[in-house]
Amino acid sequence: LTVKCIIYYAINPTVGTLHTFSNTGASNFCAICVQAFSGAKVVAPFDQQNGATGTGASTLATGSITPGENNEVVVAALGFNGDGGTITIGSSFTKTDQVAFGSGVNYGGALAYIVQTTAGAVNPTWTRGVGTGAMAARIASFKVNPAGGFFNFM
Repeated sequence: LTVKCIIYYAINPTVGTLHTFSNTGASNFCAICVQAFSGAKVVAPFDQQNGATGTGASTLATGSITPGENNEVVVAALGFNGDGGTITIGSSFTKTDQVAFGSGVNYGGALAYIVQTTAGAVNPTWTRGVGTGAMAARIASFKVNPAGGFFNFM
């Protein structure tokens, strides 16, 4: 089974009280996790990214990145197949979302973040609570708005 993990982002979106996320592709077994932050640089916020895949794995590191500036938000995402139990992540990341694997319905997914007050190399490791299987991880960093000076998780 092929597991993929993609991080999408939107800068300065139009927001309201209701949000709908959907996947309508045939034979796509997506898990969708969402985070929202304020404080991103409005023009060209994306900084770094990396990723990794593994098969028959119980742990998977995202691949190392070094944000280019202090106070960047670093987002880590995971996709996995099979029962993963409770997914955890190291390197002081805060996990905000986990979607359980649903056989024939969807792959599992998880999402976490950290705000690096001092920029430095980071390569967190995701760990399955149970079992092994295909896993895909991504990591990306985003620059803070100089006028705001910090990120807020919403």
